[in-house]
Amino acid sequence: MLAACTSSSLVLLDALTLKRAPTSIGPDSIRSLKSPTAVTWSQDNSYLFVAQADGIHKFEPAGHHAGLVHETTHPITTIATRDKGNSILFNNETEISVFETQSGTIIQRFTSHKTNITSLSLSNDTTLLASTSLNTVLIHNLTMASHTVLRGLPSGDITTCVFHDPHSHPTSYWNWEPIGYL
Repeated sequence: MLAACTSSSLVLLDALTLKRAPTSIGPDSIRSLKSPTAVTWSQDNSYLFVAQADGIHKFEPAGHHAGLVHETTHPITTIATRDKGNSILFNNETEISVFETQSGTIIQRFTSHKTNITSLSLSNDTTLLASTSLNTVLIHNLTMASHTVLRGLPSGDITTCVFHDPHSHPTSYWNWEPIGYL
C-alpha cells in the first residue's frame, strides 16, 4: 500500500494497482485532507498516521478516518511510529515529542536541536532515533533518554537520514565502499 499526500489530499494505492501502472487515480483512492505535512505507517501496517494542520490523524488501510489522535497548534513536519502505532514520534520546529496513543499524553520530549528538525528515523529495533536539522544529526537512545551528536559529516546542509534494516536486503547486494562522493 502506498500513501502519498498532496497539499490537500491523501491518496492510497494498493500494490496490485501500482503494478498495473494506472494512467489515472480513481476517486475511491483519494481522501480530502486539511494541509497534510507528514505521513507514516505503523510497523504492522495496520494504521496510517497523517500529520495535518490541526494534529495527527489515524486512518485504516482502506482510507477510513479512525480519528484525531493528537491535537496541536504547531506545525508537524516529520512523524514516525513505534510499538505498532502505540507511540508516535513527531516534531514541532526544534522539539521532538513521543506521544503515547493509549494514554493520550506526551511521555518524552527532546529539545536538543537549535534549528528546525528536517527528518526523523527509527532504528529497526526502535531503540534509537536519528533526527536531523540543517547542521546537526543527533542519535537519541530512547531507552536511556540520552543523545549524542554525530560528528565528522562532510560540510554542507544536512537534509535527511534513515536507518537501514539489515534484514530487508542481504548486505551482499550493496557494494558500499566509502571512497568518495558522486
